[in-house]
Amino acid sequence: MSSRPNRDYTIGWICALPLEMAAARMMLDEDHGIPQEQHGSDHNIYHLGSIGKHNIVIACLPAGVYGTTPAATVAAQMLSSFESIRFGLLVGIGGGIPSRKHDIRLGDIVVSQPVDSHGGVVQYDRGRSTGSLNKPPLILLNALSSLQSDHELHENRIPEILSTKLASRSKRVQRAYSHQGILNDNLYLTAYEHHVAEANSTSIRTCELCDATQRITRLDRSTVNPVIHYGVIGSGNKAINDSSIRDSLGEELGVICLEIEAAGLMDNFPCLVIKGICDYADSHRHKIWQRYAAATAAAYTKELLDVIPAKDVAPTAPVSTIIGILNQVQNNSERAEYERLLDKIPLAEGATFDSNTQSYHSKCLRGTRVELIDEIHNWLNKDTGSEVIFWLNGMAGTGKSTIARTIAESLTDDYQLGASFFFNRNEEYRSNPRRVFTTIAFQLARSIPNLGGFVTKAIQADPMIIMSTSTQK
Repeated sequence: MSSRPNRDYTIGWICALPLEMAAARMMLDEDHGIPQEQHGSDHNIYHLGSIGKHNIVIACLPAGVYGTTPAATVAAQMLSSFESIRFGLLVGIGGGIPSRKHDIRLGDIVVSQPVDSHGGVVQYDRGRSTGSLNKPPLILLNALSSLQSDHELHENRIPEILSTKLASRSKRVQRAYSHQGILNDNLYLTAYEHHVAEANSTSIRTCELCDATQRITRLDRSTVNPVIHYGVIGSGNKAINDSSIRDSLGEELGVICLEIEAAGLMDNFPCLVIKGICDYADSHRHKIWQRYAAATAAAYTKELLDVIPAKDVAPTAPVSTIIGILNQVQNNSERAEYERLLDKIPLAEGATFDSNTQSYHSKCLRGTRVELIDEIHNWLNKDTGSEVIFWLNGMAGTGKSTIARTIAESLTDDYQLGASFFFNRNEEYRSNPRRVFTTIAFQLARSIPNLGGFVTKAIQADPMIIMSTSTQK
């Protein structure tokens, strides 16, 4: 069947590996081929098709390229050509984090779902508390609830879907994308490292030489059918193959799966992350489960899409619109926080040259103090060097403040003034240096926005800095 106009495609399906894309293509009820048109800056290769009444765009990361940034690039390019996409699906393989609460086996599926303050994905190389990313779109969360309810009453349809989709494939494909046997699913004690064989041995890629007594004994399952787990997925730019790190991330962040693409998408491409478990993110990881894990994740995705009515997708705002709204909300939120932090800074009222208390003071009359004012302007226009301070001294009442106000006003007219501070022995906060630095910092944050970020970050890092002594500031 030939492809439809780009505007008819409403779901974006992103894969990281060719084998994941193969599993995705197997799930299509109809294959639409390639797009009729593509944006000039879009270098993705697409496979189009449909599942039920949903028209789907499938794209894969470039061969040999991994991580959060390439995933974000693929998504951005997809949106440039398919502006009607309502939500995304990141479907592929990942490393499981088994625990007493989550008895995860190879071939099982982990689906990103919000838990407490986490939106379903946390970036583990961005820090424990700052890495939480946007939650999946509401239409997908509603679909999860519906499917979970179905699975309370009936078994999942993944084995049935795989059997149907593999029936017409070659024996080679059927073997590769089928369950790899419980004897090949072994979880080892955290402290036990993989036994590396000689380079010319085939066992270097398996655990034939690993000590069987170091395996963790797990209860037998009644079937080999995959189990679906819902929770937080950890994402980062570097794959984890260390069981100690794996367990630490599981305990500290509450993640149950690790992968390396999702963090590049969640804040800019509203999506659900669905991962088939192909290893345990330890030194024993090997590739024999990858195709089956990709297939189970793809089959789950098909089952999920089957419970989403096509009529509910069309009214959902396109991703491009959602991103625009999210960016605006984020900008407004960041601006409000920026203003809140600046408002905390204690100021010396009336210290700036243009304050009400200073306005009645005179400036230099036209034609007076010309040489001295020219000298100051020449100093200001010099290239940055050792003379960073212009020291103007003289007896009281000789016009120092008048000259300073004149210079400050001229710099303001040219948008060059960063800050000003005029002392006054008769006012509490202008007669000593206690609020000099905070008053100047506040003005610099207002006049130089890029510098303002450093000021607010300093307050966030140490809220008491604004009350510290002049030496500490």
